[in-house]
Order: sequence, then structure tokens, then C-alpha cells
Amino acid sequence: MAVVLDLYPRAVVGWAMAERMTRELVIAALTPAIWRRRPGRVHSDRGSQYASGDYHEVLELHGFLCGMSRKGDGKLRPLAEGRTGQ
Repeated sequence: MAVVLDLYPRAVVGWAMAERMTRELVIAALTPAIWRRRPGRVHSDRGSQYASGDYHEVLELHGFLCGMSRKGDGKLRPLAEGRTGQ
């Protein structure tokens, strides 16, 4: 499962599910977020799906600024897990 949160209202604005965490999955989760909120900044962990060229192309196409956590830094993880019940 990939989830896109808008941190200001703490609302889920995009999500997608699949058997594996792939670049296609994170792009599928990002797409509804683009149309609903069009956020200007995206933050993710350092997973290969978020570092992929395809994902960054989508971000650049829509004018996003992208940030990634440092290795081993999971500060935003509780926010996502709290919203998805994991």
C-alpha cells in the first residue's frame, strides 16, 4: 500500500494497493493526490520506488519539490501508519 497524505489537514489524498511496492504503485497513489490537492512539496522515504526516474518525472511534470528522509529516519512514518490503521 502506498499512501499520500496532506499533512495540514492530515487527510489521505491518494492511495493505491498492490502485492509489491513498485514505482508504478507509488505513481498510482500520487496521481489522485495531484488532481485533488496539487501539493507543491512531496516527502518520501528512500525506497527505490521513490528514487526511480519515472516517479521523479511525474513530480517534475507537475512542479513538485521532492525531499527524502535520511537513512534510518522514520519521523513521518507514524503519521502515515496512524492514518491507515497499521
